[in-house]
Amino acid sequence: MARALGESVTRAPRPHAPAPAAEVAALFADQPAPVRDLLGGAAGCSGYLGWLMRAEADWLRAALAAPAETTLAEVIAAPTPADAGPSLRLAKRRAALLIALADLGGVWDLDAVTAALTALADRAVQVALTAALGEEIARGRLPGCGPEEAAGGA
Repeated sequence: MARALGESVTRAPRPHAPAPAAEVAALFADQPAPVRDLLGGAAGCSGYLGWLMRAEADWLRAALAAPAETTLAEVIAAPTPADAGPSLRLAKRRAALLIALADLGGVWDLDAVTAALTALADRAVQVALTAALGEEIARGRLPGCGPEEAAGGA
């Protein structure tokens, strides 16, 4: 069985900005030292990642306790055409955080990081196009097509 993301951390970046690093490390004081170092280092080097860690703290705790591959599969599967905008934004946020931490923490190599980004992009395009096609079919702009064609690409 694959190891949890939090158990697989082998390195951490040195924080450029110590204040955000300390804030995030304190927020995750319940995590092991290597995880706190990773989270703090990432937050101290990237304001966006620091914001994501604070905004997604509960989800991140669960993600750290599960294998990164499992969590990524769940994140990528979550967006739906019926709720494309919000669900794609949530998936992008969570995938960005997960992929960045797996990369910075030495959990994934370059091939795995690239594959994860590609899988997210593939799913995002599929969901967005299915949603857009469904809207056009609903407006009657694609004669002869019904709602069932949207999922199949008409």
